[in-house]
Amino acid sequence: MRTFVLLVDAGSFARTAEQLDQTPSQITRAISSLEAHLGIRLLHRTTRAMSLTPAGEQYLRRTREVIAAIDQSEREARGTGVHARGRLRVHCSASIANRLLIPLVEPFGRAHPEVALDLTIGPRAPDLIREPFDVAFVAARSLAGSELVGIELGRIRNVLCAAPEYIARHGTPAQPPDLLQHRCLQLMAPEYDNSLWCFGDARDAPLKIDPFLTVDTSASLVIATRQGTGIALLPWFVVEDDLEDGRLVELLPQFPPASLSLYLLYASRRHLDAKIRAWVDFIRPAIRRRLAPEADAMPSTRERAPS
Repeated sequence: MRTFVLLVDAGSFARTAEQLDQTPSQITRAISSLEAHLGIRLLHRTTRAMSLTPAGEQYLRRTREVIAAIDQSEREARGTGVHARGRLRVHCSASIANRLLIPLVEPFGRAHPEVALDLTIGPRAPDLIREPFDVAFVAARSLAGSELVGIELGRIRNVLCAAPEYIARHGTPAQPPDLLQHRCLQLMAPEYDNSLWCFGDARDAPLKIDPFLTVDTSASLVIATRQGTGIALLPWFVVEDDLEDGRLVELLPQFPPASLSLYLLYASRRHLDAKIRAWVDFIRPAIRRRLAPEADAMPSTRERAPS
């Protein structure tokens, strides 16, 4: 198509060949091949002149439109690799969104005004290869083998907590096995083993609880815990305000529950879209600072490709 348009603009096979660093016979063969492919004659040709056929005029008009659209698409595509712009599609859980990401949206928007965010809330990590998301945040003990790139943003400390009213009625557990005599409230989420509460390191046997209440959102579980329903195991950033204000009390701090890692996932390091790189570069230090006060004694974070 481009050769045909260039030929029409140049007005001769010789000038077209010179511009493309080819021979006139190569240009002639290219046009003949195009006409054979289309099944129409595009040009009237003589030894001294050439002119467009009616079909050639129509094809030229549409071809110019197509080439202009392709060139524009290529300019835009190259631009996304250099300039952060467009819609960034992010997936995370509600608790991570509410406590960690939403406070960063406004400053990110100021730093990158041409990037808009589509934030999807869901408990399970999406398939970033097959689903229409650019990045996802996942809390987990570790990452399984994957084609994805994973950046560990920090450690999430879990806490056991209950309302003062519950403690007044039922007493304070002195060690993990005492929890079996209490009403335990279970957060149903992929990162929390179903009814298995882990304390200490991996060598310690998990505690199998019989939950009085199971809830699949941390916000609802916090409400139930505030009302004195029972003892809950929750991420510290979900209940930090309640702990500071005395609405909840941390239990068994001498037996810390197993922690989780927070990972930022995306599909590939190669040809990374500028808006994804901008998000990663902005979010990584911000969330690490947010998690650092509760993770000073934990292993340092690092960037790696899951193995």
